[in-house]
Order: sequence, then structure tokens, then C-alpha cells
Amino acid sequence: MPQKLSAPGPLKGFYRLMNRPEVTHASVLAPAVEQVRALVAADEGVVLLVEDWTELDYTGLESVSEELGIIGNGSHQGFLCASCLAVRPKGRRVLGLIGQRLVTRQRVRAGRPRQERRDDPHRETRLWSALTEDLPVATASGKQCVVVADRGADVLEFLDGMAAAGRSFLVRANHNRRINRGPGELDKLFDHVRSQTAVGRRETTIPAAAGRSARTTTLAVAHVAVTVLVPKQPRGEVRGEPLPLHVVRVWEATPPTGVEPLEWVLLTDQPVTTAEDAWERVDWYECRWLIEEFHKGMKTGCGVEQLQFTTAAALEPTIGVLSVLAAQLLRLRDAARDPDQADRPARLWVGAVAVRAVSLWRHREERPDWTVAEYCLALARMGGHQNRKGDGPPGWLTLWRGTLKLQTMLEVMDAIQTDSARNQCG
Repeated sequence: MPQKLSAPGPLKGFYRLMNRPEVTHASVLAPAVEQVRALVAADEGVVLLVEDWTELDYTGLESVSEELGIIGNGSHQGFLCASCLAVRPKGRRVLGLIGQRLVTRQRVRAGRPRQERRDDPHRETRLWSALTEDLPVATASGKQCVVVADRGADVLEFLDGMAAAGRSFLVRANHNRRINRGPGELDKLFDHVRSQTAVGRRETTIPAAAGRSARTTTLAVAHVAVTVLVPKQPRGEVRGEPLPLHVVRVWEATPPTGVEPLEWVLLTDQPVTTAEDAWERVDWYECRWLIEEFHKGMKTGCGVEQLQFTTAAALEPTIGVLSVLAAQLLRLRDAARDPDQADRPARLWVGAVAVRAVSLWRHREERPDWTVAEYCLALARMGGHQNRKGDGPPGWLTLWRGTLKLQTMLEVMDAIQTDSARNQCG
């Protein structure tokens, strides 16, 4: 925190605030979540609720070790942090953080009976449902809010619970479940969907990743309707009814030799009857990567794992503050790239004081009518972006670096104004 609030006064004030008993993780998040819920409610299109969880490592904080849970292989301590971003699929624009939960994972004894594991209120598979239960179901126009999640959410209890609650979802399959593909025709999910003929193809670029170079490739897509059968001994709590789903498979049609081909099998309650529907579901799932950027923003950008509080009661709300900030950085970045938002006044996003400070730094004059795009370019320049044609648009990390410098500038401006006011009074 001293790197974010360098002046002693604001830093001490922040510490005192985070140690107030009424300041909790939930109370800190509440105003931001309500703002995002209002944005979702006013939206006229489909909104994706992209959720996932990550581990926050605080192993070195000995003073709070008894209040933390186990993470990793059990040798480290911290929180499981489950978060949900509201995302508009058109333009893949982040609306904000709409939900988050911190969970302490406890050690459990091996060999527990099945019923005891199923009844455990701290069972980790419940985390998906717990994060989803308070989320909105539809937008103003009546279109669905669709929960999007990775393979970790391919838990029958979660899928069945979503269907029972009337929630829409899109989850990447992880299990080759038993299905009914027709009257009395049993099969396995992956086997059946892989036997389907492609109904469409399109060119795409697969970005570089660890151990993988970027490449341009052709993707094929197929879809089919199935009914997932309930196992004889299901894990978790399910209704015991077969679950009708639509399945979309997208795969790399002609992968390079020696390269593992890309393949996604997606499960959804949303109807898929055409190739256009199938590609839309694929586009929705591609938005899931934004939650990974959010986690990186929390850790690499905002340094959420570098906090040094001595109590969990102060640590938890600070995680909430930095999580909202990480989501806001994504929102600001996306707004600057969105033609519908880039020309809006920047003061509506960041406030007039920030616009004044950055414009004075950049042009030595106030520019109160700066647009979001103009403000972001200047803030990114402050963070090290050169604004050259070949540099591409600034990302959240550059904006964060600029924000840290801006914070110091705002503290200096406040100090100058305070000193000037005192002199006038004197």
C-alpha cells in the first residue's frame, strides 16, 4: 500500500478505514456491485457473467496464518477468490465486477463417507453455485444473462442447479458423461459430439502462449442436442432428472504437425439450431479470457498478494478495493477501444480532477472536454506507452502504471491547494 498511497496521511487513513469493524469485504464491494448491476439491468442485449476462481497466496503473513486456508499443494496459505465479471459480448467489453467471494479451504480427513462429503457445507464444488446465486437473470430487454465458466464448473450439481433456477449458462465440458442421444440410444458425450459433421468453418488467429507460437488456422464447428443422464451415485445435490443440453464442438480442422490441436466442447442450455448460433456460443466462450486478465490485473498490476496486514479482517476488504480497481482498469481500457464509448467525456469515467491533472501534465493546459480515448492515451503515456503507430492500443498494465504516477500527482496538487488555502486564511 505505501507504493499506492505514498503520502503518510492518506496511507494511515486507509489503514484506519480497513480496520474499522463495519468495513468488510462485502460492504466494500457493495457500491461497485450495485453500479454494475444497474448497467446490466439497463442493457438491451445479452450480458455474460464470466466467473472463475484463483488462489491468493499470503503464506508469509505469520500474524494471520491461523485465519487463512490452505492453497496449492497444501504447503501454502491464503484464500480461494471466486470472482464474476459482467461482460458485453459485442466488443468484449467489461461492465465491471458483479460478484466476488473469499473462501478459506480447510484440510479434510481422507476416506470420508460419500454422504459426509456431500453434506459438507464447505465443499469446494459449492463455490460455483454460491457465487452465482445472487446474480441477475435477465437484462432490461428480457434477454438472458448467461453464466460462462471453464472446465472446473463442469459439475453436474452446478449445471442442474442452474437449470432448476432458470439461469442460462455456457460451460466448457470436462467429463465424458453418459448421454441419451435419442430414444433409448445411450452414448458418451465426447464420442457423440466428435462424430458430428462440421456445419461451418472460419479462419482465426490463435495467440501465442507458454511454449506455443501464434498461428493462423481454420476452425470447424458442429453442434448437437443431447440429454445428460444422472449417474447412479451422483456427487453433490441434484434433482435426479435427466438434463437436456445443447453441445457445441469447435476444433482445429488442420493443425500443424506435432502441435496439439485446439478443441472446445461447450455445454449450454441456450438453443443451438444453426451454424450462426454455434459460432455465437464460441464467441461467448472466448470472452472467458477476460477473467484471466482480471486475475492478472489483481496480482501483477494491483499487487493484491503483496499486502502486509496483520489481520484477516483488514486484509479482506483491501482485496475488495483492489479487485474493484482491477476491474475498473479493464473497463477503462475497453471503453477507450469501443467506438460507442471512446468519444464520451473522460470526466464521466474518472472525474474532472484526474482529467485536469493528466491534461496539465501532457499539454501544460487544462482540457476538461477530453474524451475517454484522449485521456487513456495520455494516461498510458504517463505509464510508459509511446503512442507510436506500431505500439498498438495501451493495455491495462500500462494504464495501471500511469494511475500510480497520477495518484502521486493528485496528492501533490492537493497539498499545494491546502497550503494555498492556509496562506489565504493567514
